[in-house]
Amino acid sequence: MNSPTFSIKNYEMRIKHLCSRKLEYLRALNGEKFDLNKLLDFTTRLFELYDKWQIAMLKNREEPIACGSGCGSCCYHFPQSVEPFEALFLYVRLRQNPDMVNFIARCWDRVTYFGRMWKENVPKNPDEGDSLLQRYFMKQQPCPFLNKDQSCGVYKYRPMICRMYFSDSDPVYCGPKHLLSDENRAFHLCLPDHIELDLAEISQLLDLELSTSFYESILDLNALEGEGYFDAVEHIQ
Repeated sequence: MNSPTFSIKNYEMRIKHLCSRKLEYLRALNGEKFDLNKLLDFTTRLFELYDKWQIAMLKNREEPIACGSGCGSCCYHFPQSVEPFEALFLYVRLRQNPDMVNFIARCWDRVTYFGRMWKENVPKNPDEGDSLLQRYFMKQQPCPFLNKDQSCGVYKYRPMICRMYFSDSDPVYCGPKHLLSDENRAFHLCLPDHIELDLAEISQLLDLELSTSFYESILDLNALEGEGYFDAVEHIQ
């Protein structure tokens, strides 16, 4: 049986290869429009490999995570650092969802709410920006895609910023009261820097001009409706 360490390195190599091929394709376009379906295929494969890499990483930890189905304690943040291909991957699925209008409306509500908080105290540096995000979490505004039973309504298509968030602590310590306490042992399971740099370059080459804020990026894509942008999307599941 392969050791966890072997599996981790194996999946990292496969993700690196996947990114390298996508970069080669995008660089060769020389500014021409990319194939949207190929980008969706890339993201599907990236998430498949990333999830398997995560499983191997978690198996290699001494302490098991406390996260489980129906625990939505972390789903009250205002997620940042979403890549454009991730937003696209989710949005094309939302277009097939009969509840899409409500999803968009809830995204608008959260963005508007955060925008008011921003205007009341505009951050002057990264630390103040982090403080603003913490205050938003304290307000306990649920993610637009969070179901009433605290499960994720778009779990299969969620971005990596959601996929990478874990905790060693009991869910009671993941709420606002313990956000900055020692009892809250939340952590991010990030890919190696060299792969993160590849993903950033892929986003740069796509040149989509989408917000890196999760809910705002969904609204940015919704604004493209009626322009034929999504006409080329093939049947997806």
